[in-house]
Amino acid sequence: MVVFLFIITSILGGDCSESSKLVVGQVGDAVTLPCIYDIDTHGILDICWGRHQSLFTCENTLISTEGSQVTYRQSRRFGLASGLNQGDVSLTIKGAQLEDDGLYVCRIQIPGLFNDVSHNVYLLIRNRPDVLRRGVTKLFPTIAKQEKQEDTEVYVGKAVAVVHKEETIETFVVNTIRLGAIVFIPGLIIALLFRLWRYRKQQQQQGN
Repeated sequence: MVVFLFIITSILGGDCSESSKLVVGQVGDAVTLPCIYDIDTHGILDICWGRHQSLFTCENTLISTEGSQVTYRQSRRFGLASGLNQGDVSLTIKGAQLEDDGLYVCRIQIPGLFNDVSHNVYLLIRNRPDVLRRGVTKLFPTIAKQEKQEDTEVYVGKAVAVVHKEETIETFVVNTIRLGAIVFIPGLIIALLFRLWRYRKQQQQQGN
């Protein structure tokens, strides 16, 4: 379901999407979602970060800027990189939680028709290994006290197994995204060209 959602949201924003990335973090850590644009070409631009893909603006906005000033922030947990004047608008989430897991979109608002650029970042949040060990200890407190050393090895083994499984999921996500890009991007390019052709034709008809 997670993989399917990531692919569908990337496709819906395919006509303005420049990149898709996967970031993995742990509960309680600060995680950074990358987003950088060429300030030498465009100058300082307005940007926004949202939780879902949208064709025209940020949806469920977390933070937004006008020039080099932050004009909206949903929570103090959300912050931008210190390089706004260098085009670095990467999002930092402090004290990551499991509910932070999901799709994030950095939208760079370039003046002109269909010029906006979106960077899609999918965030996966893991539980810490020590959290897993504490959870098992609570479930089996008697066994944990009697065979502390042996149980610790078992808990660590379970944590490693979970991490290995998550890494397998990450590999599957990346491979699925690559396949989706190969299949759908040509069609999206054709759709965009057709839209631009209709727009120019309408302009010509109005001029006549």
